[in-house]
Amino acid sequence: MSSARERTKELVSAIANPLSLAVAAVGGATFGLSGIWWLLPATAAAMGAVAASQFRFNRTAQTQLKEPYAERERELLALMDRIDQALADAHPSIRSSLPGIEQQLKAMRAKVGPLLKRQSRIDEFLLGFKPGGNAAELRRLEQSLASALTEDAREKFRSALNSKQGQIEAQNDLHATSERIAAELAELQAALENSLSRIVALEHTHGSSLQADSAGITAQLGDVLITIQALEQALTELHDPARQRQRRSEPGART
Repeated sequence: MSSARERTKELVSAIANPLSLAVAAVGGATFGLSGIWWLLPATAAAMGAVAASQFRFNRTAQTQLKEPYAERERELLALMDRIDQALADAHPSIRSSLPGIEQQLKAMRAKVGPLLKRQSRIDEFLLGFKPGGNAAELRRLEQSLASALTEDAREKFRSALNSKQGQIEAQNDLHATSERIAAELAELQAALENSLSRIVALEHTHGSSLQADSAGITAQLGDVLITIQALEQALTELHDPARQRQRRSEPGART
């Protein structure tokens, strides 16, 4: 379903929620009893306000991160805010030596939430599988295949076995993706903490040393931003069926 259709469906749901309908019912009944014409536009306006509030609430609830991912986002954003404050408090010469950090932090802020949301969805999905359940099912299918008496039964068990192996491989890929996101964000946090300390230390640095240290800070944050962008690209390709087919068709790809 397209995002436009999803938004339309959510809007209809907000309009049809019990509170909106109650406002419409009360307004309609009051108009029917009194005949006062302005009650109709007033009721429509009140119903629209209630529906809009419900729509915004639903959209926020859908995009809001759950714990502990929300806490992780707060930690990283707070660290970026501390860097902003350190720059604001720093001598003008220090701020002028770090012209690119503001844009780097802006880009990082835009990427942290979506990455954590993706990790949250992956982890929540994987929680639905019992530990060791795949291995046990795989053994059962292998035993059933080995003991099958007819070719038709063997073919069915072989197909089920291939499907289970594909499922296990896909789940392993998801585990690896979640782990990689966690590692990238850990690297981001370390780089931010290091950069914050180095920015504060610049107060005691002058001349060529100031320029060299400032360049090192910018380069470090730039490197982390590049690795995050590479991760985003890898995640896009991972969930792109066309790209997956292309990878499988490449020489040396697993079949």
